Amino acid sequence: NFVGSTDFNAARTNYKWVDGAPSLSTVGSFTKYVEVELPADSTGVRVKQNVPVPVKVNPQAPEIADDSVNEKGGLPNRQIVVNNVTPGATVTLTIGTQTFTKQSTGTSVTFESSELKRATDANNGLLPTGEVTVKQEKVVTTPAGGTETLTSATTTKTITKENVAPTVNYTIK
Repeated sequence: NFVGSTDFNAARTNYKWVDGAPSLSTVGSFTKYVEVELPADSTGVRVKQNVPVPVKVNPQAPEIADDSVNEKGGLPNRQIVVNNVTPGATVTLTIGTQTFTKQSTGTSVTFESSELKRATDANNGLLPTGEVTVKQEKVVTTPAGGTETLTSATTTKTITKENVAPTVNYTIK
């Protein structure tokens, strides 16, 4: 129930972050506070109150390095490098129907050719062409003390086929 003046004007309400705005570069689930100062009532008194605001910062979408997929399809012993990774996140790479996961310790992860074996074995030992996707998830502690998994958007790239003609060297004896 609203009690007070019907002349309330939100434009005269002041808002400000207590202790600064939340960082959008730190992945997690946080509670920040906003100080809300209402317009003066009929007696001229302005009421201030700190209001809790839940803030969730998901990991950014990871990026598949172009030189890992451009003209690499059909080649043996290929690796895929994923950048823009949140340290401590689980990175999930999908090639066709095969899914690969890796825990990050830094801001990039490399899926070595030996780790991509399930995808290459189905393609005669060669990196298959087609769609490859990547996402990352990080388990964080909530303000209430529980845990929650925050997930990035999924990035999609295409592994394109190698198109350099082989060089044939022959010797006539």
